Amino acid sequence: MVTLRGTHHVFDLVFKRSIQELSHRAVVSLVNGLFGTDFPLDSEVSFPNREKVTEDLRQIVSDMIVMVAGEVFHIEAQIDEDLNMALRMFRYGYHEAVGRPQTGGDGSITIEFPQARILFWETTRRTPDMVTLHVIFPDRSRHDFQVPAFKVLEHDPEEFRRLGLAALLPFYILKYRRQAAAAQSPQARRELAPEMGKTMKSLLAVAGRLREQGILTEDDETYILGEMQILYSELYEPYEELREARVMIEDRLVNPYTKWKTQLEELKKEFEESKKKVEASKRKVEESEKKVEESKRELEESRLATRVEDAKKLIEGGVASEVVARILGITPEDIAKYSKAS
Repeated sequence: MVTLRGTHHVFDLVFKRSIQELSHRAVVSLVNGLFGTDFPLDSEVSFPNREKVTEDLRQIVSDMIVMVAGEVFHIEAQIDEDLNMALRMFRYGYHEAVGRPQTGGDGSITIEFPQARILFWETTRRTPDMVTLHVIFPDRSRHDFQVPAFKVLEHDPEEFRRLGLAALLPFYILKYRRQAAAAQSPQARRELAPEMGKTMKSLLAVAGRLREQGILTEDDETYILGEMQILYSELYEPYEELREARVMIEDRLVNPYTKWKTQLEELKKEFEESKKKVEASKRKVEESEKKVEESKRELEESRLATRVEDAKKLIEGGVASEVVARILGITPEDIAKYSKAS
């Protein structure tokens, strides 16, 4: 099984891709559920560029920026606690806000941060309900930048249905990761299987009901089942005792969509290819630096050769070699070396 960091990377890719691939109805429903808004499901949805370049030319990338009916929402996701999350979300929000400044009649400028939420896939007793950054201005006034947290595993599947959070259903599979990893024997995992199977039935039932309610399209439901399968494989594939849950998903997937079975490997391959591209870029930079240094050396040698040619003419005209060296900025040794070569 992959490390927690590797799992986090897969979850991150699945989440970002889900928001892009699901219907706009499902995305609007997710925003309504997380932010307490009531946009009609047919509201216009767009995805502003989530890559920002700061003043020092550094690139920052947020998890998800989505615009619904002209309002901007920022969603970040974490599999574990990160003490710097508040600072990162403030930076993301700031760079999104400065792209949409509002000028007042009195010459003032107003920037409006997007509404934000942080999703915690897993939680501990230390996981905060509100991620907070304290900001102290030059006048010593203190202001709090706060982002509410949505703790995925602290809500049951039925609440996901009530809130319309269909896009988050696949990530509920994470619920048994720690228990499966901590199980000391196959028997211990077999004892975990019935509860896991019950949860899986609930997730599949909720997906079906959300489709019946018109929040999900048929393609949305199939896509979500495919993502469940991917994340199940990521977390539980080595455990033979827990494979009944995967069979439940496969039974709901129709044949034309069995391609989802291979997507975990595709995601891992994408990750490896990205690393290779980074290494290739580093090598190109190093090669470019070497070429620059070689060009510098060749230029200096060319300049020296030109000055030595000038020195030869001056010496042949009767000017002392020491004077020539001082005028042309070369050493008597360079001139002597040239004279011997001639």
